[in-house]
Formats: sequence, C-alpha cells, structure tokens
Amino acid sequence: MCVFPVIDKAIKNGTVSINIIAKTLEKSEKYIENRLSGKAEFNIDEAITINMVLFPDIPFKTLFKENLSN
Repeated sequence: MCVFPVIDKAIKNGTVSINIIAKTLEKSEKYIENRLSGKAEFNIDEAITINMVLFPDIPFKTLFKENLSN
C-alpha cells in the first residue's frame, strides 16, 4: 500500500510502476516499496527527482502529501 495518494493512484492506473520509480532513482524495487509504504522516507533529492521526472505537472506538496488515514 502506498501512503501517497497521487502516486498510489498512478500505480493503480498503470501510468507509473514501482519498477519505473526504481529505475528512475537507480534503486531496488524493495527500496522503493519501503518508502511508498511509509516504512522509510525518500530523501529530498529522491523526492525531487520523482516529482521532476515522473510527475512534473503535480506540485511537490501535493505529490508527497501522505494519506494520514493509513
């Protein structure tokens, strides 16, 4: 489960995947899964890269707003 609603929706819609995020950051899929699930945090450079490369039309604060109901 992804704690970031915009990224979660994109994964469910198939517009992005954990694999694509992993390749973009040159990290393992497990590394990405841990961060998307809230078990660990992306560092600021990783978050900016995800925003600029994969979600350039979405404001940073919107993209990385966590779903607090999880």
